Amino acid sequence: MAHDYAAVLQPLTRHINDRDLLALARGFAATYDHLARHSKQHFLATPVTALPTGRETGIFLAIDVGGTNLRVAFVELLGEAADHDDSAAAQSRGEARKPPKIRRSHERAWPIEEHLKMDQADELFAWIGDCIAGVVADALNDASLRVRDLDEIPMGITFSFPMKYVFLILPDSPSACGSLCLVLCPSRFWPCLVPPRSPGRLRVVSN
Repeated sequence: MAHDYAAVLQPLTRHINDRDLLALARGFAATYDHLARHSKQHFLATPVTALPTGRETGIFLAIDVGGTNLRVAFVELLGEAADHDDSAAAQSRGEARKPPKIRRSHERAWPIEEHLKMDQADELFAWIGDCIAGVVADALNDASLRVRDLDEIPMGITFSFPMKYVFLILPDSPSACGSLCLVLCPSRFWPCLVPPRSPGRLRVVSN
């Protein structure tokens, strides 16, 4: 059964216009700018330098470290190829549907036990590393994902709790240009006052 979503939303959106939306966006931008610069409360500004275009492609390792659970998955962005492949299949069936732009696989989740939150940070991050390694090992055996063909696996990490940057160290070696060592101190976990280890390449940190 087809739904007329425009008709359903019209009573909710009839008072919205471009002028009010722009004013609201400017207000949010000014508020977030003020909070990022001056607020003493927990606030993590996530820099977004560009909006997605829908043409992005690639395979990425996605990690979500929450206050309760750890989630790890591989995310494949399909870009315009998804439009072409799916539209052709839909047209052959006489259908018109919006193609997916993303494919998730090897998605797993684990509860973060209290002793890991409160004990030494080394134990917490060693456990996180073991979980990530298990997902990567499974993906390496998945011929359809083609992870073995990658020179490196781009990785994105999101933290769903307040944190602060403890220190950021750029390696001295010119050959390591573009890599960094980032230590985060989540407020819900025991303070992570640990020395930096070997640098790793990090593409995304978000909240």
